[in-house]
Amino acid sequence: MATINIRGFECRYELSGNQEATETLVFINGIAGALESWGAVIPMFHDNFKVITYDCRGQWFSEVTAPPYTFHDQAEDLIALLDALGVYEAHVVGTSLGGEIAMRFALMYPNRAKTLSVVASVSELDPLVSSMVKRWKRSAGRVLEVFDKVDDEKIRRQAAIDFYEDIIPELFCAEFMTKRSEIVMARKQVFESVSHRDFFEGFIYLSDMFQRLEHEECLTGQIRYIQTPTLVISAENDLIKPPRFGQIIANEIPGAYFQVFRNCGHAVMLEKPIQLAQSLYGFMQANVLDHKEIQSRVVNGE
Repeated sequence: MATINIRGFECRYELSGNQEATETLVFINGIAGALESWGAVIPMFHDNFKVITYDCRGQWFSEVTAPPYTFHDQAEDLIALLDALGVYEAHVVGTSLGGEIAMRFALMYPNRAKTLSVVASVSELDPLVSSMVKRWKRSAGRVLEVFDKVDDEKIRRQAAIDFYEDIIPELFCAEFMTKRSEIVMARKQVFESVSHRDFFEGFIYLSDMFQRLEHEECLTGQIRYIQTPTLVISAENDLIKPPRFGQIIANEIPGAYFQVFRNCGHAVMLEKPIQLAQSLYGFMQANVLDHKEIQSRVVNGE
């Protein structure tokens, strides 16, 4: 892993895939996800794409800066990262909070997003989603108190586990938790061993940012101006951001494609990584080919 200082914070990122490729792909994590969350999705793109994954400001192992956090600032962070890495145009994929950052990015920098893929995201809040995030924020606050008041590693680790178990019912669908319990348990063990104080502080700041979709930074009504080819993916059994939100996004963005993954919960990249990779690859390939075909016709005077 590498870090780079952009816009006043140390951003952790990773470059993978084919560094000589002409196409670049950026993955943006969900609120509780690290860049490693895309590990099972990325391999399909290694041959034909330069791949960038990163932890956004306040997330996992990127630096936590003073609040407030905004989607506007997160989009500016991403453009600064691309500039620093010498990338002008990229395919942008975001899940959950990452999808919301991706939409803001496409609005602010339409010439820099070659395609836009929004996975398990929303453009606005309703009372149910808002209440879930507030509960998660309170849970993170309790862990932060433990880290600040208790100098006992065992107690701190238990507090991190309690947080994970508080959010897990909404992350995965019941079928996945039953049939792939080893993945759920592995994630729990990673969370226990890796979680640190900054994660929970950053989680609170990012939760506050997410709440801005209710009023100050609501995307519904704005995303109709996105001209980037867009794929919207929702999960049938997503309890946090169910398909009705994906349908709103797809209806708002001109020409957007909409898919619903069956038997899948919110953590799409963990539950359906191959299906997700195939959908993303097919969508991007079609749009790259369409773009090149149009350019060829212009050159040939057709």
